[in-house]
Amino acid sequence: MIRPISLEEVQSLLQHYSKRDRMYLDINQYSADLRGLFVHDKLVAAWTSWQVPLHPYLLAFAVVSASYISDFTLVGPEIIGDLMQAARQYRGLVFADYNPQTEFMDWLVKQGFSNARCRVSTSLNLKQLPLAVPGALTRGQLLTGTELQADAKLSVDFVRLTWQQFAYTRRDNPVIAFDPDTWTELALRGWEQAAPVVIVDDGAVQAYVLLRRDQQGELTLSWAWATDVHYMRELLPHVLQYAQEHTQVLHAQFSSTDVYERFVHNSYPFKDVPELAIYVRMNVAIGGGLNAH
Repeated sequence: MIRPISLEEVQSLLQHYSKRDRMYLDINQYSADLRGLFVHDKLVAAWTSWQVPLHPYLLAFAVVSASYISDFTLVGPEIIGDLMQAARQYRGLVFADYNPQTEFMDWLVKQGFSNARCRVSTSLNLKQLPLAVPGALTRGQLLTGTELQADAKLSVDFVRLTWQQFAYTRRDNPVIAFDPDTWTELALRGWEQAAPVVIVDDGAVQAYVLLRRDQQGELTLSWAWATDVHYMRELLPHVLQYAQEHTQVLHAQFSSTDVYERFVHNSYPFKDVPELAIYVRMNVAIGGGLNAH
């Protein structure tokens, strides 16, 4: 039997998960649509689903199960079948969990889910990091966010460019259609205006690296792009110098499908952390399962 459940009911399953586990966090954060699978009146698995504002075309989900379940050939089809029903108005489903793969992730791959990309959320200790004084640019002009915003044409071009590059490198999970105001509100909120952010050459943005400041005041580096590696090599030292002057630890997020984000990741001694693997499956039926009751 499958039915809606409360967050209180799912605690019997969550007690086997670390509070830092991705599934534990997602189940708690998106608990409004919790559902559970019962076998012989006992809860054996629970899941929830939600829409990500930047990626409205695939339904995201998280799953937890009883500690004794390692073979998902029986309960898995019941879970995914229910989620596919919820995702009828979407193009498919998206699931994310940390590597190494769990038994559930292995089972998803056998059901046609593909590991579309990986994401790393890491950090860099700037307090102990020796950084050389950045040299003058050999090409183009370095602009801060404030200076960029002061140029109406460049500012508009920059907003569209960030959307284009984000959409291109996340094709596995399509992003919202471009609207300047919506994109700025959802995706560019909190970026550090005083930081060097772009190199402009020949009247166009040739490279950018975004620093964002969250509500706790911490800086995060994300979204690096350039027309060629020369511009990125010249921009990065200026961005890192600014970060070092304003924080001791720089947080960062990098996508495996973004060549310049990988370049930044490999250029400095970021902390070694597990990758978040992102799996995608488009809407088709999944057969099999058990006759739960």
